[in-house]
Amino acid sequence: MDEFQTRLNELLSGIKNGDFNDPYNIPDKYTYDHLYALFLFRDSIENGAELYELVYNFMTIYSTNCVRSRFISDKKIKVAIEVISASQWACEDIYKNLSSDPRTEVYVIVLPQLNLPGDDTLKRYLQCYQYFERNGYALKGGMDPQTGHLYTFDELDGYPDIVIHSSPWFENFSPELAITALPLSSVNIAVNYGICVANNPEGSYIEKIQFNKAMHNMVWRCYANDAYEMECYQKYQFLKGQNVNLTGYAKMDRMYKDSEYTEGDYRKLWKIPAGKAVDSYKKIIIAPHFTIFNYGAIHFSTFHQNMFFFIYLAKKYSDKVCFVFKPHPNLRSAVTEVGLFESMEKYDEYLRLWDDLPNAKVVVESDYLDLFKTSDGMIMDSGSFIAEYLYANKPLLYLTRPDQAFNKLGQSILNTYYTAEGSDYYAMEEWIENVVLSGNDTKKPDRRVVFEQNLDYYKINGKSASESIYDDIISLISD
Repeated sequence: MDEFQTRLNELLSGIKNGDFNDPYNIPDKYTYDHLYALFLFRDSIENGAELYELVYNFMTIYSTNCVRSRFISDKKIKVAIEVISASQWACEDIYKNLSSDPRTEVYVIVLPQLNLPGDDTLKRYLQCYQYFERNGYALKGGMDPQTGHLYTFDELDGYPDIVIHSSPWFENFSPELAITALPLSSVNIAVNYGICVANNPEGSYIEKIQFNKAMHNMVWRCYANDAYEMECYQKYQFLKGQNVNLTGYAKMDRMYKDSEYTEGDYRKLWKIPAGKAVDSYKKIIIAPHFTIFNYGAIHFSTFHQNMFFFIYLAKKYSDKVCFVFKPHPNLRSAVTEVGLFESMEKYDEYLRLWDDLPNAKVVVESDYLDLFKTSDGMIMDSGSFIAEYLYANKPLLYLTRPDQAFNKLGQSILNTYYTAEGSDYYAMEEWIENVVLSGNDTKKPDRRVVFEQNLDYYKINGKSASESIYDDIISLISD
């Protein structure tokens, strides 16, 4: 904390010397690192809460004015979207709208996640980078994969005018490209990669982790995915929702669009045995969470109870069902840290068991919405997926353990799905037989009601979440 204490002292000294008397003329020696330090120490200095809100407001006025001034000077506004995982990518249509706008230049920066063990940082970074490269995005890498060197903004052609952050966990990523490395002349935006449904049994996860992290209180704008999230920002966030707009969940915009899939599309998404008709196979996603045993701040995963039973199911139904194993991106590191697998290589061997099956495959670092649209059901014990899958209105079997907990929205969604204990193998087979193969999905009307009451933002707003966010960004630079 010595570094943050130094930044705090610099900021307090600057305030005393008049550096913040004029919100339109703040010296350029200050960065968001100074704001972060004040947020961390706000409860330990006199009138720290009031001071933080004042400095935040001054810095916001300064940053937005800087961006507008560059626009008025006929300069193209550079927008960087930072991302650590293709599966967390929520900015597809935001990117498209900005890239087609002559006023903005948009590009993706792939960040390395540095808190992963072994080779997982490099492996995940390369998988993510290659996904965006393969799909033709304007792209910059945050790390040299050969040397491990972490690039600075200077090495990536300078500071962006606007940075869209896809995750609030910036402390785990490259410090050279974090929000704390940015000058106050840059505007920051947070677009969340998931819908908040989780909690812990004590109820503190909502307040301390989901809605009141430093990122939420440092950016110019956060976007709430639903009315419950907006309510939670107003209740738990330090800024009480003053920088939050309710737009809906940008990642789900595609779920509102009609899609047509050819036989080739289906065979690319799912491993359907050669010579078998596409429609002769039901399609099930298996999506385990990474919070095995007591790993992490919340406890959801039942993977230790059923990981080999899943393989058994894929073999048993090899003539009726094809499976996609879609683990949480952090599962590879979690299974080794808790000792479930003795090494990441052993976990990779487990993944090969899936890929070696004639009717199953592994999907890790990739977009998954086409899988949602073409699937017939999902078995999982994860978090945000229970809300995201509601947009597909397909049956889901949720695997339970005693210490799982959900917030109000999450519990209302969970009530519309089928549940079974993580070790109840009979219930898993029964769900496949009765709900997926026989089509007895009795909970479908319940899911529709909960969706329309809580998540149908297009109906409420009359436009997509991406359009709302894009319009907000454009109003920032042009008003």
